[in-house]
Amino acid sequence: IHFLQIKFTAIGVYLDPEKFLRIVVIKEIKGSQYGVQLESAVRDRLAAEDKYEEEEEVELEKVVEFFQSKYFKKDSVITFHFPAASKMAEVTFSTEGKEEAKIGLGNGNLVEMIQRW
Repeated sequence: IHFLQIKFTAIGVYLDPEKFLRIVVIKEIKGSQYGVQLESAVRDRLAAEDKYEEEEEVELEKVVEFFQSKYFKKDSVITFHFPAASKMAEVTFSTEGKEEAKIGLGNGNLVEMIQRW
């Protein structure tokens, strides 16, 4: 059995009242590895607070699919933006200085747990 431990360092800049988090990749990994770690952590937190319903599952699967096909090269950037006026979030992935993909998240419970993660 092979276990993969993902270690990363993140620096978050929280602008009151908006929240903006930028993660810079320091070691190459597959996007699916990051997505699975995010999925399990967020699902566990939602389940612990009894907020994991079908809507959260669908939205979480959307996030996992977003990261599935990506390859995080060194210095790739994942950006989480949490606007103050809504319960939505925007996730952006860029590599080599070019924005490659963006996804919007509209489930308030999921967005809240990603912020806590």
